[in-house]
Amino acid sequence: MMIPNCAMPLRGLIGGLIVEFGTRMGSGCTSGHGVCGLSRLSKRSVVATLCFMGSGVATVAAMNFLGFSWRSDHCSSRSSAARYSALGSRFQA
Repeated sequence: MMIPNCAMPLRGLIGGLIVEFGTRMGSGCTSGHGVCGLSRLSKRSVVATLCFMGSGVATVAAMNFLGFSWRSDHCSSRSSAARYSALGSRFQA
């Protein structure tokens, strides 16, 4: 199942709200826990980092299992192979 590009702003809004909820619930953002918290060897940050990394892996696995595709090239008139070959020709001498 392909998700159309017109759904991108709505997905961003919903994702932002979910991130805000998670930031409040986890007492900090993913970057804060992953970079600063881990460098201080904070137990809370280790648990939080393991949770959000595990959730990300589980989400990708579930979406792949359900047949969702997050590629944005399906609405384009040219295939991705054609775009990549055109891009490569610009950089060739």
